[in-house]
Amino acid sequence: MLTTRKPPEGLKDAPYVKQKKMQLEKLKNPALIYEGPALEACKLFPANVNVAAALGLASIGVEKTRVQIIADPSIKRNIHEITVKGEFGELKINIKNIPLISNPKTSCLAALSAIATLKKISEPLIIGT
Repeated sequence: MLTTRKPPEGLKDAPYVKQKKMQLEKLKNPALIYEGPALEACKLFPANVNVAAALGLASIGVEKTRVQIIADPSIKRNIHEITVKGEFGELKINIKNIPLISNPKTSCLAALSAIATLKKISEPLIIGT
């Protein structure tokens, strides 16, 4: 299960928000705007839920991975809470990312990750780990 909280500014241009004609800028309190499978979340919020895609691909699948998306006017960071339950017990991970100034839909961490991936692809020689 993934619960993603974002400031309304970062969600305003999502296809789902536009389709439902949500006026997120008028929110005074946190609002659950989506709940469902990661696969659908990725289609409805393509610029917002790369964490949902990664979690779904790395775990039980994007069809079975559940996602909640909350627009929260009281926060300044993108917050992802991942909960995994199994025979081992329960694992919770809480990530608080700073949104990218030039694109509040995503986080600085996502941009740095993309840069690191491109460097791995383009630099044939790797020294160290």
